[in-house]
Amino acid sequence: MKHIYFICGMGVTKQSLKHLHINNAETHYIDWIECDKNESLADYSKRLIEQIQHPSPIIIGISFGGILAIEIAKLIPIEKVILIASVKTRGELPGYYKLVGNLGLHKLFSGATIKNIAIKGGKFLRVTGIENGSIIKNMLDHTDDVFYKWIIDKIITWKQSTILPNVYHIHGENDKVFPYRNIENPITIKNGAHFMLVNKSKTISEKINTVIYGK
Repeated sequence: MKHIYFICGMGVTKQSLKHLHINNAETHYIDWIECDKNESLADYSKRLIEQIQHPSPIIIGISFGGILAIEIAKLIPIEKVILIASVKTRGELPGYYKLVGNLGLHKLFSGATIKNIAIKGGKFLRVTGIENGSIIKNMLDHTDDVFYKWIIDKIITWKQSTILPNVYHIHGENDKVFPYRNIENPITIKNGAHFMLVNKSKTISEKINTVIYGK
């Protein structure tokens, strides 16, 4: 029996994962915990590891949860890391994310202000259409301002430069948060957007099962 740990991203809840079907596996969820505003990504990830109760699990990270999955895989033995709508390295981040991070421009604003920018379709999320509606607004309304600003900082200043072994990356070709053109060797979801778990769960389930079992 495989033990699979999910780390959700902002706007992705356990409820969002209910339509995923993974064969012969027991699923677990790593819950986000309160952060210290000056805490490093590595230290935060170390604290998340306390929730992992099985040796060499498979970790599936979604969006920012994928970055956390990579950080955890640097600290403990992992059978596989599967990313969904995320990034494997800093090189896969959009250029404007890296520019803002390098210049520290995000530090000039409060978490509440950055949220408002995101809701209005600003470049911190750069999501359009349905994705820029109730999903984004609900996500931001339920995320603490300090924690949200911490997350944004950790994404745009992430320094990971190499792809770890046994990392598999499922990505939608219409993702606007982490543009598909920047992603190296993805498992492509046709017409998939950043929140594709909502409407592409069957296809994503098939891809996950192929990664795990090779069929």
